[in-house]
Amino acid sequence: MAEKGNLREADAAEKSGPACPVAFCPVCAVVSALGEVRPEVTEHLLAAARETMMAFRSLLDARLEGTEPHEDRGRVQRIEIA
Repeated sequence: MAEKGNLREADAAEKSGPACPVAFCPVCAVVSALGEVRPEVTEHLLAAARETMMAFRSLLDARLEGTEPHEDRGRVQRIEIA
């Protein structure tokens, strides 16, 4: 009897999917949410995420392009304390 109970628990664990040891893990939440949708939807979401990241990168590049490097950056300044 004890073996049948253990087998039923193991079957239930396999059907529910992998369990993440971290509570509220964002990676596991995304994987479990995407596991139930069609592959076309996953492909579209990944393409949208890629385009969003490329847009953020272009914004950062444009922002950094307009800044001039500070001439004293990287040098150590010695300050005497009296």
